[in-house]
Amino acid sequence: MSYTKTVILEVYGRNITVSKQYPRKIKVDGVFVNLPFYHEEKLQAYVSGSHIVIKTAFDLRVTFDGSSLVRVTVPNTYANALCGLCGNNNQTASDDLTMRDGSRAANAVQFAESWKVGEVPGCLPSCTKDCPVCSEAQRQPYKGDQYCGAITRGDGPFRECHEVIDPAPFFDDCVFDTCQYKGHRDALCTAISAYVTACQARGIQIGQWRSASFCTKTAPYQVDSSCGLIKATSGPFKYCHSLVSPTEYFNHCLYDMCAANGAREILCQSVQAYAAACQAAGGTVSAWRTASFCPFTCPANSHYELCTRSCDFTCAGLFSPAQCTAKCFEGCQCDAGYAFSGETCMPREGCGCVRDGRYIK
Repeated sequence: MSYTKTVILEVYGRNITVSKQYPRKIKVDGVFVNLPFYHEEKLQAYVSGSHIVIKTAFDLRVTFDGSSLVRVTVPNTYANALCGLCGNNNQTASDDLTMRDGSRAANAVQFAESWKVGEVPGCLPSCTKDCPVCSEAQRQPYKGDQYCGAITRGDGPFRECHEVIDPAPFFDDCVFDTCQYKGHRDALCTAISAYVTACQARGIQIGQWRSASFCTKTAPYQVDSSCGLIKATSGPFKYCHSLVSPTEYFNHCLYDMCAANGAREILCQSVQAYAAACQAAGGTVSAWRTASFCPFTCPANSHYELCTRSCDFTCAGLFSPAQCTAKCFEGCQCDAGYAFSGETCMPREGCGCVRDGRYIK
């Protein structure tokens, strides 16, 4: 099995890197930036629950859960126009294992090896010796309904999805991963969640599949003073619910809070993810932070604003009338008479200048 370490997207002349090494941040042209991030109304990147999502104006969407799952979605105009590890997008799975030279690969390892873009020391295409491989007898228990069988069960929580998304490959991956990890619940629940994500991305309603004894992620975090704040009908996000469904963000919040044993930082990041998605959709968010609940710390000579356009109040922005984005988002805004220079606010008279269209400190 493999786990994704880094995702690199090259688009609009920018290089965007997402990595499990720096969660909830991205690199843009080699420079770390906090999320959400916007670029010329063409690109937006934000945190959605435990995922980082990148969307473009031509409807490309890249989602990375920071652990193993990467999803790349493109519009129908790209049908039969792609190549690589995700296939050619012609809706025919039988020819997806096409190698770089156009020939058909004999197996998945050969296929993946043909699309390798570079050599990484210590990284091998497959196991070379003492390889732990589950036998069919060892795999059999994990095919039952108490494990991966939940995915394919005809009367199970995913039955509405079966006709739209074939559960077989998800089931096979689940059995493989769960067996390799000797039934470890994290491996099982992560594998099932991959099918959940695929179904929900297609707008398919799934049944309740988690319980107190199976991949549980519910806890006392459902109340309005915790993850419940996202769904509260009279809460700060009530005007957003019609624009951005709070359900997925609420569920991710519950899962993350359980995994982190209720860490307040995780709660704040989860709520902030929904706030960012709402504002990106043009929704109105009411004040939700307080001095005791998810306070937002800003550098000297700046203050927190629920709705600001920080990129418009930079030293470089003083010389450019164009706004970075028409939408606002919560963040730090320099005090009157100050402008951002990097991560700090400095007096405007101390800003640099523009030469040949480039800002120079």
